[in-house]
Amino acid sequence: MLFRSGPNPRFEPNGRYHPFDGDGMLHAAHFDRGRVVYRNRWIRTAAWQTEERLGSSPYWGIMHSLKDRADLPMKDTANTDVIAHAGKAVASWYLAGEPYLLDPFTLDTLGTAPWTRRSGGFSAHPKVDAHTGELMFFDYGREYPYLWYGVVDATGKQV
Repeated sequence: MLFRSGPNPRFEPNGRYHPFDGDGMLHAAHFDRGRVVYRNRWIRTAAWQTEERLGSSPYWGIMHSLKDRADLPMKDTANTDVIAHAGKAVASWYLAGEPYLLDPFTLDTLGTAPWTRRSGGFSAHPKVDAHTGELMFFDYGREYPYLWYGVVDATGKQV
């Protein structure tokens, strides 16, 4: 299985557009009986679902907003990185948003992973240990201790 994720905007954000504003689009290819099967789908983040319901974007682009500013909301697009772990694809965002779990074959969004602190936050580019199958990630925020470290075992349970 080969995964690729990146930004693909459905709606223009408020303010100036930057490529990082685009909604997460997951691409996947795998071999099946000598043929390549390719799929792509948007990652159905909470923000994607809000825009779907509204038919437009209430969010501001990263050129105009900060992550936690209520008057200029920025969306978690899950468009930065994707890895495979515990039989699922895990999509993440560069500003430590929610990690989204996806079915690796259908690319259906299964929801957010339960591994982050209550306020959300899972930095993009987590790593999987090739020997143990453990996923290691960082999370950062504005309150002490500012940086958290997490480990998820090979079955998907946070340890």
